[in-house]
Amino acid sequence: MSSSPTLILKEGTTHVKKGIIQKNNMTAAIITAEMVRSTLGPRGLDKMLTAIRWTDDNLRKIERVTITNDGSTILKDADFKHPISKLLVEAAKAQDSEVGDGTTSVVVFIGELIKKAQKLIEKGVHFKSPLKKIEFGAHFEWKYAYISEPDNLCVPIVEY
Repeated sequence: MSSSPTLILKEGTTHVKKGIIQKNNMTAAIITAEMVRSTLGPRGLDKMLTAIRWTDDNLRKIERVTITNDGSTILKDADFKHPISKLLVEAAKAQDSEVGDGTTSVVVFIGELIKKAQKLIEKGVHFKSPLKKIEFGAHFEWKYAYISEPDNLCVPIVEY
C-alpha cells in the first residue's frame, strides 16, 4: 500500500509556479506605489476616483467623484482587490496613525524596495538575500539623532 498525498482543491483550481506568483505580487506592489508616486512634489498630478455602482439593468451609475492629489485619500478610497495592494494600504494606515503624515512616502518607499529586490531576483539572487538586508535595516538600532542648527548643519546627538 503506497501513501500518496491526497489533494483536496476547489473545482477549477489551477496550479501556478511559485516564481510566477512571486512576480505577480511584486508587480502589484510596484503598480500600487506608482499610482501614488505621481502625486508627490510640486508638480504632483491629481487623480480622479469614481465610485460606481451597477444597476439591475447592467448600467453603471456614478455615485461619487473625488479629485485629489493626496496619496492617503487615494489609498483609502481606491477599492483594491489584490492582497499585496491591501497590505500597502495597511502600511499607509499604520504610518498615518503613528506619525500623521508620510503615507504616500511609505508606499513609494516600499515599492522602490520591492522594485530593487525584483531586479536582484531576476539576476538569480535568492529572494531571502535582499530580504535579510531589509530586515537588518529595519531592526538597526540608531545611536544618533540629528537636529538642525540655524546654519543648516546637522549635529549628531548620542543616545545611550
